[in-house]
Amino acid sequence: MPPELRWRFTRQHIAELRPGWTLDYIDRLSQADILDVLAFKKGQAKAQAQIRQK
Repeated sequence: MPPELRWRFTRQHIAELRPGWTLDYIDRLSQADILDVLAFKKGQAKAQAQIRQK
């Protein structure tokens, strides 16, 4: 996937994860902030999966 399409998908994904965050706000986030948001959501999904297994 070309980088510009990957970024567009990532922006939309973050907007879905964080209702109320505008695309303008997301564009101003640093790369570290974006990675933190995605890592938090991934960890949250992993924790929920472990709870369901028990």
